[in-house]
Amino acid sequence: MQLAQNLLIVFLMMLIMLTAIDPAMAVSKKKKSKADIEVQKQLDPIVQELTPLSNKGAARGLFSPDEVAKAMELKLKLLDLINEYPTSPLLVRPAYEAGRLFKAREQYDDAFDFYHYIEANFPNSPYATMARVEIQRMKQQLGNSYFADDTAAPAKVPATTAKP
Repeated sequence: MQLAQNLLIVFLMMLIMLTAIDPAMAVSKKKKSKADIEVQKQLDPIVQELTPLSNKGAARGLFSPDEVAKAMELKLKLLDLINEYPTSPLLVRPAYEAGRLFKAREQYDDAFDFYHYIEANFPNSPYATMARVEIQRMKQQLGNSYFADDTAAPAKVPATTAKP
């Protein structure tokens, strides 16, 4: 019982930190550059579709074939944005949502890539803290050897896969 209460408190504190220190919020408070405006323009439709899929995945909902295809399409679009604007703080939250989605779908390599991207590029972000926790959970669940390649120099951007 005490453990559950402690976990709930930690979760609530992290949620409060996210809303207070979200890197995307910092961008919105300062004058946006042309690159930020372009990223936001391309990112809005991705986030609009990614968030419900991520929430459904976290709730262990079953995906229709159309939703599976949509998840892969969103992954490719997000990776294209990450490759084009790798240091944009606007991409942190969607990358974390994508990591959640792919972890829930048991696509651990994709989840790891998104979490590792956040950890490598935005180490002081609250999302980096949560990404590190998720990576540790996956390593405990699957074993360290599953992610043996993560000891090499960190890839700053997840590798894109060829479009079918």
